[in-house]
Amino acid sequence: RGTPTPEVQRAQWLGGTARASGLTPMPAWAAGFRPEGAAGGGEGGEPESKETPFWERDIGGMLFASLSGFLGFLSGLAGGVFAFVGNLSESLASPVDRPESIWSVKGSLGAPPLDSQSDSPVYSLGPFPVCTDASNLRLPGRRYTILTTAALPWRVGPAVNALVRALHLAKSGCQVVLRLPWVEPEAQEKLFGGSGRFEDKASQEQYIRQWCVERVGINSEDVPLEIRWYDATYVEAVRSIFPLSDVSEDLSEDENDVLILEEPEHLNWFHQGRRWPDLFRHVIGVVHTNYRVYLAGMGYDGLLGNPAVRDSLLLTFTSIVCNAYCDVNIRLSSAGGQLPNDVIQNVHGVREEFLRIGAQELPAEADDSQPRAYFVGKAVFPKGWTELLSLLGKGGCADVPLHAFGSGADFEAIVERAAELRDAGATKLEVFPEVDHIDARLRTCSTLVNPSTSEILCTVTAEALAMRKRVVLPRHPSNRFFVDNFADRIHVFEPGDAPSFAQAVRAALEEGWAPPLTAPQRELLSWEAAIERLFDAVEVHVLSGQYSRPSQVQSARLAYEAHAGIQRDTPSLSKLLKDATLKSRSPWEETLAQWRDTEIGKTLMTGQVSWPPPGWESALGYPVLKDEQVERKELLPLAKEVETTDRER
Repeated sequence: RGTPTPEVQRAQWLGGTARASGLTPMPAWAAGFRPEGAAGGGEGGEPESKETPFWERDIGGMLFASLSGFLGFLSGLAGGVFAFVGNLSESLASPVDRPESIWSVKGSLGAPPLDSQSDSPVYSLGPFPVCTDASNLRLPGRRYTILTTAALPWRVGPAVNALVRALHLAKSGCQVVLRLPWVEPEAQEKLFGGSGRFEDKASQEQYIRQWCVERVGINSEDVPLEIRWYDATYVEAVRSIFPLSDVSEDLSEDENDVLILEEPEHLNWFHQGRRWPDLFRHVIGVVHTNYRVYLAGMGYDGLLGNPAVRDSLLLTFTSIVCNAYCDVNIRLSSAGGQLPNDVIQNVHGVREEFLRIGAQELPAEADDSQPRAYFVGKAVFPKGWTELLSLLGKGGCADVPLHAFGSGADFEAIVERAAELRDAGATKLEVFPEVDHIDARLRTCSTLVNPSTSEILCTVTAEALAMRKRVVLPRHPSNRFFVDNFADRIHVFEPGDAPSFAQAVRAALEEGWAPPLTAPQRELLSWEAAIERLFDAVEVHVLSGQYSRPSQVQSARLAYEAHAGIQRDTPSLSKLLKDATLKSRSPWEETLAQWRDTEIGKTLMTGQVSWPPPGWESALGYPVLKDEQVERKELLPLAKEVETTDRER
């Protein structure tokens, strides 16, 4: 029960490309397993031998312990109901590195049966049942709504991949509605940088449609693709966009067939609207981001600064919302945590322009004085920059020119750290603002160095492979798709191992350009193949029971009741969790910030304090030596202690 250990949660090279769901009613023993029916909820302990007066107790510590216990209870409940069996598989499964399986069976709690987890054989005897009509996306006349968390010109996965997926579905003749977040112009400057500022939705839509023509080769006006917007806000503290409006109340009459939620956990953490499976025949979640790793690099203070509490909270609410709002959850790789009714499948492709570059006659490599290796990534430390700077700082590649490109909130800090490493003679790394991956400056570079372990699956890696570049990657579950299918141009190193990293980089540079892609490799990278993999991954095959979709089982409805109860029935708890997650300042922190701006606050926190203050001699009635002073270094620890205690309370 409770939060699984790091050993249990470790990523393995396991998973399947399409899964069948065995949907059975919730067993009798679990029918009454509800939060409000649970007794206790805390761990017992010996009574105090002596009653401590209330005024001597640590109130902040008591509140922290109570809240931690409550979060632990929620995490234990979610783990027990939604992920217990799935986590057990980690300890029962053989450690042997095995190829990915074709099918995997799911039970009514969204996890595999015990037999399939312990490598015991699971048989299908007789004709295998066909998938349900609702989950068969190959049927003619299917209509799609795609809801995502980002929009161009912010070039992140949920913006680019969701758009290209919508284009290819529409190109096949399906009616598609793409719902994008609209962020006010003031916030766009932080998001888009110099890429543009749009005063209205129409101008941003025009930019997106022009991009489709120039970069994808599809005129969105010629296919049944409609773009609709929902109001959203950019939260700089966590560098993400969150909905402001309720999209479930803004659906048109024809939006009721297939819903694809790009980043389902992100979209539903604070969702207070209607339940998606009640509005659509089939609901699919595509998980883009490893939020456990991403949030660990966000620098949380207080309660969420504790990794155990943060991971418990994330696991609990992610499991709840993915079970409550989705029929199938697609994980692009086995990296990241397990989810109810999850399928491991890469449903992304690369645009044709990258494959065309790879098919052209390649330019001569740069000479030894010019960089032949490069890195491209969003300029925030969790997106591979921490690993890159750390490995380069350990030496081994000091003589290898390397250019890195990116834009984002941590750009200045990254440039500063790279300069420190150069001054120390550890690297020849140069950092530049973001460029497009097909930019002419990268054409003579034969090797992409991508040490990131924070991704679910990195699109930049796929693009580099399409352009016949060699790629240096850590041995990590997020890279399994590439290692399995492109081993002739992948150079693997052990994560965090500087000698292994240096050896892989040098080997890749020594071999130069990769050979042309084979026909199967080209097909594997295409978006046409990615759409076929999507169709396979979301099929639901009912083996037993009365339900036809995963979202109908009692555990999924229980998850919705739990989440809706927190969001609507306990607004104070919902606000507490939201403020903590989005790093909003509490009333205590607001008061403390105002106090810092006062004269005495500035004096205590930034300068020396003269004691006593001027004019106190007459007030006290006796002389005081004017050279009696208290150094700032003596008072600052006390001030910080008071600040910490106030924040905890």
